[in-house]
Amino acid sequence: MKLFIVFQNPSRSDDKGFIFLKEGFNWLAFLLPPLWALVNRLWLPLLAILVLIPLLISVTGLFSLPFLWMYLLIFWWLAMAASSITGFFLIRRGWSEAQYVEAPDIETAEQIFFSSLQQKPIKTSQAFGNDLI
Repeated sequence: MKLFIVFQNPSRSDDKGFIFLKEGFNWLAFLLPPLWALVNRLWLPLLAILVLIPLLISVTGLFSLPFLWMYLLIFWWLAMAASSITGFFLIRRGWSEAQYVEAPDIETAEQIFFSSLQQKPIKTSQAFGNDLI
């Protein structure tokens, strides 16, 4: 089972106002970090990546073993933290965490989440009567 974090855009109330982020390793962030940052519109991490790669090359040399190990270590960490970084920047843009969903895949996570939205919660005044103390 995989854990998905659901983010809600406060300015939209339709189904397109939600983003499902899978927790865990992100292959795109590991193999092609600049592309991952572009796809997710993460401009600050993109800038950091575009500065970090030439810096690594200038310090260690392009085809050296230290460059390979540094690259693998840094971008392995990025791949592990990709969903947290994306979530952080979504929250900065005004999105909010709506719910955590555990499911085998994203389609099932969407079904679980949207079916839970259709069930309306009972208000306390309805559950206990209107004569609350």
